[in-house]
Parts: sequence; C-alpha cells; structure tokens
Amino acid sequence: MIHEELTERIIGCAMEVHAALGPGLLESNYQAAMGLELSAAGLSFARERLVPVVYRGVEIGQHRPDFVIENTVVVEIKSVERYDPVFAAQVITYLRITKLRVGLLFNFNRPTLKDGIKRFVLRIVFSVPPSLRGPSGTAAAPAGLRDREHGRRRRIKSVERYDPVFAAQVLAYI
Repeated sequence: MIHEELTERIIGCAMEVHAALGPGLLESNYQAAMGLELSAAGLSFARERLVPVVYRGVEIGQHRPDFVIENTVVVEIKSVERYDPVFAAQVITYLRITKLRVGLLFNFNRPTLKDGIKRFVLRIVFSVPPSLRGPSGTAAAPAGLRDREHGRRRRIKSVERYDPVFAAQVLAYI
C-alpha cells in the first residue's frame, strides 16, 4: 500500500484523539486535538493550508484541506451523524488539486473510530497510444499498476477518455 506506515501513524493519532474525546464534539475540537497529537507523534503538518484551484491555467479560487501531513497525505476531518458521498468527493478533489496520492477521511462522530475511517488512493493511469492497444481497444495496465488483491494487471477500457496529462482512477479503501 502507498504510504502505509505514515497512514498507520496518522490513524493511530486519530484513534488517540477519539479515545480521549469520544464522539459528539464539533469538527474544530477534533482538528485542534489532532494537531496536538500529530505534533506529539513528531509528524510535520500544515493545518488548513491554502491550495489554489486552477481551471484552464487560471486560478479561480482556493480550498483548505484540514491537514496536509508530511507533504504526502491529505486528511479531512468530519463529525457528522451520517456519511455523505460528497465527503469522499471532497477528499478526492483535494488530492487532485494538491497533486498528492493518499487521503484519509475521519468521521469522529462514530461510537468506534474504525467505522469512521476511509482511505483514498489516487492512482495514475497512463494513456496508451492506439498503436499499442489490442484489437478490442483495451490495454494492459503498466506493471506498476497491479490489482493489489489479486496480483494481476488490471485491464483498462476506453483509454481515450483519460486525460493524458493527469489521468487518474480513484480507489477507496476502508
């Protein structure tokens, strides 16, 4: 897994916060506690760092992920009763605009935190030129993009639909 050791340390920090505070507080309380826990763990982080949103080469706004840890992992903190798919979309968007590959979403408003953790990995999918595609229009994924569960290459269909500059396929892990 990508950045597995780092994400395990971050998850450990979140579990410490949840064990001490429990569910039911505001997100800002968990953010403050998480900052203290990350510092105690010796992890470098930026809290609510401004990240520009660029459209067609023009900056159109800015976003603030809750944490960017070790310039490697985006962390978004929630304290909500129900999970909404827009939270996953938010983390994926943060990954795209920061050009990072790993994100964590924590919902602290759960009886046990393990039910409120989602891990996201933004995978780069390489564009395959038409001359290298098979007769059905599919192409084998590069050797580095193996299906982690089965250890085999994944088949990519309709490679043309991927943007060759920043083509990505998102897989969410719990």
